[in-house]
Amino acid sequence: MAKKLYVGNLTYNVNESDLEALFSQFGTVQSAQIIVDRDTNRSKGFGFVEMDTDAQAQAAIQGLNGHDHDGRNLTVNEAKPVKHVAAAAAAATAAAVVVATAVVVAAVTAVAVVAAAVIDRPLGSIGVEGFAGVDPSTSRPRHALGRTG
Repeated sequence: MAKKLYVGNLTYNVNESDLEALFSQFGTVQSAQIIVDRDTNRSKGFGFVEMDTDAQAQAAIQGLNGHDHDGRNLTVNEAKPVKHVAAAAAAATAAAVVVATAVVVAAVTAVAVVAAAVIDRPLGSIGVEGFAGVDPSTSRPRHALGRTG
């Protein structure tokens, strides 16, 4: 079974062919990938290599982790699954949405309360979105979007 390895502390001029050649001395390289910045298309200084077997991957880790390559000591270890990173990002995004929604609701409520106090009328009669009430000029029900009918 193939084993994916993380390779860090690469110089910015290392390309995927260089990475494949470096790891091929330890076995069959199924894939080699350099991670690049999407805006500049420049290497981020790390990548991933997929070795054919676990034994080859362990040999590459032992042979290259801490090894000097172009003046830098490489970091080579087993890659962590991506799903953990995606789950953490999704949880952080969901939490941010909940907080933002609460802030917006609080702000709208505060504006409605202040507006009602300034014009000395009940909340339903000032036509603030989301507050149903009676239109004072026609005595008709006011819809949530401020329409009468």
